[in-house]
Amino acid sequence: MQIISPDTLSHIGEKIILIGLAAKAVGAEVAGGNAVALRSARESLAASEADYDNAMSELAPEQRVWVESLFADALAKARAGRDGYHQAVYMAQIKWSDDQVRELEAVTTELKDARTEWVRDAMSYDVTAYQVAKLCGRTPSTVQRWVK
Repeated sequence: MQIISPDTLSHIGEKIILIGLAAKAVGAEVAGGNAVALRSARESLAASEADYDNAMSELAPEQRVWVESLFADALAKARAGRDGYHQAVYMAQIKWSDDQVRELEAVTTELKDARTEWVRDAMSYDVTAYQVAKLCGRTPSTVQRWVK
């Protein structure tokens, strides 16, 4: 499981979207032939790329590699100024969040199973549900549900 905050991925996704917007503007100005507007659009694209690089530099190396692979399709579309980069960013974020939720659900299930086993074992050695409840900040009836 990669530990990266949703805010970080959202921030990086926003930077990719800005790259896409700037790349589209460059493409439009190349077609339009306005040299001043083209230079401005290229500067905007360079600034967006720098912002993206800065956001990525804040990650640990293994996180950077992982995030680059997560957003590879979105970034390629954005840099090419092709349609679909917005959707690719959001789909990558959704996929990541779903993977995280699934992993956390699996870990939660394992932890609950371990807790149940340990409470059963402790109760077999005369530890009461009240003692466990007091320790965990729960009610004795909650502790009883754990062992059923």
